[in-house]
Amino acid sequence: MTGRSRRRPRRAAPAPGPGQVSAARSSSRASADGATGPEDDGSLLPGPVLWPAAEWVVAAVGIVIAVVVWAVAPTAGNYDSVLDLVWARELLAGHAPGFEAYAASTPHPAWLALGVPVVAIFGDGGDRVLVLVSALSLAFLAAATVRIGRVLGEAIAGADDGRRARTGLATGLVAGALTLSSFAFLLLAARGYLDVPFLALVAWAGALILADARQRPQQPTFDVGRRTAADGDVGRVAPPTWRRPAVLLALAGLLRPEAWVLAGLYWLWCTARGRWAAADDPLDGRAAHLALVLAAPLLWAAMDLAVTGNPLHSLTATSQLAEDLGRDRGILRAPRVLVSALGGQARPPVAAAGLVGLAIVLLGSRIGLARVGRRVAVVVLALLGGGVATFLAAGVGGLSLLPRYLTVPVVGITVLAALAATGWMALPVEHRWRRPWALLVVAGVVLGVGGYVALKRDAISRLGSELRFLADTRRDVRALIDDPRVEAGRRCGPISLPTYRLVPEIRLQLDVDGTRVLARSDPRAQRLGVTRGGVAITVAEGKAAKRYGRADGVPRSTQPAPPGFRAVARRGAFTAWVRCG
Repeated sequence: MTGRSRRRPRRAAPAPGPGQVSAARSSSRASADGATGPEDDGSLLPGPVLWPAAEWVVAAVGIVIAVVVWAVAPTAGNYDSVLDLVWARELLAGHAPGFEAYAASTPHPAWLALGVPVVAIFGDGGDRVLVLVSALSLAFLAAATVRIGRVLGEAIAGADDGRRARTGLATGLVAGALTLSSFAFLLLAARGYLDVPFLALVAWAGALILADARQRPQQPTFDVGRRTAADGDVGRVAPPTWRRPAVLLALAGLLRPEAWVLAGLYWLWCTARGRWAAADDPLDGRAAHLALVLAAPLLWAAMDLAVTGNPLHSLTATSQLAEDLGRDRGILRAPRVLVSALGGQARPPVAAAGLVGLAIVLLGSRIGLARVGRRVAVVVLALLGGGVATFLAAGVGGLSLLPRYLTVPVVGITVLAALAATGWMALPVEHRWRRPWALLVVAGVVLGVGGYVALKRDAISRLGSELRFLADTRRDVRALIDDPRVEAGRRCGPISLPTYRLVPEIRLQLDVDGTRVLARSDPRAQRLGVTRGGVAITVAEGKAAKRYGRADGVPRSTQPAPPGFRAVARRGAFTAWVRCG
């Protein structure tokens, strides 16, 4: 026996069985057809997951906060939501909703449909229910950003299981914290805007698309429903969860039209890459998905046609209202409003961090991080680009260029900002603490934590002030309308206000039509007798006057009470003037 170690003969590899041959052929052919596989999203290979229920923990925290704040600060719903409840009450009374009324906002089919049972059960307190729905939706929006952030963090960490798990968890939790503490999102939720449920649906659609990609490498089977691909005869396979994102985007499309663009992009992405099963299975075919994409705009047009006789009423009326109120509109103003609104909605530090996160997604492989898979990049860029595209389209269509129309890109910016804060964790330890990276990491953490604390302290203070103002306004207006002297004045004529902004609130409280409560700037005001008698409400100077006493496109002459009216009651900033006979 020599000193040289004896080498064992190499055991021949077992011959592949029929199933393995089939799976190998299937993987090769699926890759050729463009189906999802490791070549498509290699950065999404499964690994250990730390704290798998992180998104639901964040959701639970958000729900508790939402319920407590909703109970402590009884804010009123915003103009659009309260007007939807007024229309829902008209539907319950057997009347057509007043979509064509003065200063009427755009009707939203899903929000109007929700308003019918809400107003039937809760009456004039229904706006508070919509505020709660919006606040709870913020919790689920935060949970969705945790899920998206987790996948994005895992994607840049490469094959090391430990780094993948830690980076994914950290990115997800930071994304959820940024969402829950966003001043823009919190204010929308506190006013009961439908934008928050809309964002939750869109974000969860993206999260489900990414979850499907993460799970597919563990599922080499090609069984679709009742059909199993035979060896050597593998068809194109539809993603197993395409229906869930498509349904969520269809529901979101009944709240805001931005989802139409996202739903169409998802259908094109699935279709162009050959993801669909044979045409003889309609449940897995392109037609079923396309029907869901078209369902929202067709239902919206059908609602407009049934109520107004014009299937494009929501488009034309919104454009006309923007012109009447003198709002920013038109494609020439869109780029300027886009930049300022994105910075204002996301807040400058978060927006700047979002740009850093975008650079990591696009260029991370050049600084030692893993290349982000195609599906992850598509979902994140769709959140950014889809929202920006619809905002620019609104400019082309002459619609109002409101900052809250950019909330979809803000969700994408928030997740990318979380990646910028935690992406260094995906680096190997020996690279992470080299001098350039160490300086960047320490500076980024110090500036990020300090900026976040300062920013959120300001946001919390501003939010608390706004919630108190809204709660006081709701209390004062309702107390003023219930005053016996105001009730007596209502018998002498309609209630008039300086602008349209409180009209739906009072109509909902009194359950009356638009001839009994209206703005003095309404073209029908003189004909309906607002100067001859009734109740005229004025608003004192200050924040309330800026919010409810003045409005774009409304003349200053509507602010004082008409001649001959005398003051009879006052609550807070609001004074009621009455004239009879």
